[in-house]
Amino acid sequence: MELATKFKVHHYFNDKSHTLDAFIKNKAEIEFLSIVSEVANILSISCKLEAEAVKEGSFVEIWTFLGESAEQINLLISVLTLILTISQSDDRETSELKKENLKLSVEERKLRINRLKKEILVSKEKNVQKRLVDDILHTNHKVVTRRSNYYKNISHVEKIRSVAFSKLDKTSKEISKEKNIYRENFKDFIVENDNLPAEILERVELEIVAPVLNYQKNAKWRAIYNEQNISFSMNDNIFKQDVFNQKILFTNGTILVCDLKIIRKVNELGEIIVAAYAVEQVHEHITSGIRKETRSAKTNRQIKNFKNSQGDLFS
Repeated sequence: MELATKFKVHHYFNDKSHTLDAFIKNKAEIEFLSIVSEVANILSISCKLEAEAVKEGSFVEIWTFLGESAEQINLLISVLTLILTISQSDDRETSELKKENLKLSVEERKLRINRLKKEILVSKEKNVQKRLVDDILHTNHKVVTRRSNYYKNISHVEKIRSVAFSKLDKTSKEISKEKNIYRENFKDFIVENDNLPAEILERVELEIVAPVLNYQKNAKWRAIYNEQNISFSMNDNIFKQDVFNQKILFTNGTILVCDLKIIRKVNELGEIIVAAYAVEQVHEHITSGIRKETRSAKTNRQIKNFKNSQGDLFS
């Protein structure tokens, strides 16, 4: 079987030109190279990349991959081709898989991907490659975001009709049929919603630095959490009402035991960042070492007990 050592990117135009906006070309190349770097890192494949002179045919770029293992370079190029041509469906199953994968540790993800990589090198079955690519797309935000940026950049060039990818051998002969993505399908690769499922941590301790003691709309509280200063919204309305009515007082070092919501998003580099914090419920208020249960916690416990007793009655 012929092994791929080169990767061709072919931009087809609506006209007969062979030029491309230099700024957009540069931005698209940065995203492409970032995808290559991230996928090579995921697969633990060491390689160098060389760019060949641009060829005619609308606009063609050829990238030569250099590495110690020909089989691993072939695997990297095959995986790269699939990543750039397989869009993620937005069905319920995919969404649930994304949520599940977010719970996995970095080490668990690496182990699973390495297992699939070894399986591919032994079996060489295409369906194993597809499973590996699905796993990467569902667990690695950098690859998905960089791919989205790539398609977003080239979509700004009106004359681009499609972009095609193919694997080449060392003589630049195509060893796979071009996989063509047409302009109307670029949107399937562009991620518009960069929000991730919120994470709720129960009964964490926040050392309050600056409470909001009046009815300032959208005002943020400030606290120390995990030795970091954070700003957060107070969504526990019963507790907030007690604070406004001066039923709860704050001193230096006051601590709230509460349920903390962490709202996360993916930035333009594919990194997960915290977008906001919010306290959903305050369970206890600790001042000068004295721990008191909040009226909010008592009220919610009474509601829960009432609902449970109703369930027992009808059962």
